[in-house]
Amino acid sequence: MKTLWLAIGLLSALISSGASPQQARDAAAPPDIKSPEVPPTARRIVFDASGMFILPDGSTVAREPSGGFTLPNGEKAASDGGGGLILPNGERCGSDGAQGYICP
Repeated sequence: MKTLWLAIGLLSALISSGASPQQARDAAAPPDIKSPEVPPTARRIVFDASGMFILPDGSTVAREPSGGFTLPNGEKAASDGGGGLILPNGERCGSDGAQGYICP
């Protein structure tokens, strides 16, 4: 009998709280971390935890002490000193806020 009253008490507490199961799940979930908005034609160069950049074609290159890297074809992409990257063709890639770059 005690168990029945305990169950009824818990059930009424849950009902009176007014929180739906969805609200309880939403409250427990961490807020979404959004990536910067990227135009559909942009390319992203991602920096991974092993110290490598992952290029848009999937190849990987090592980060150089200067912040830039050497492309697989031997050309250099250099840090611009302001958080961006200058590609060999002269285009500037902006920071993605996660040690990578968003290129036009």
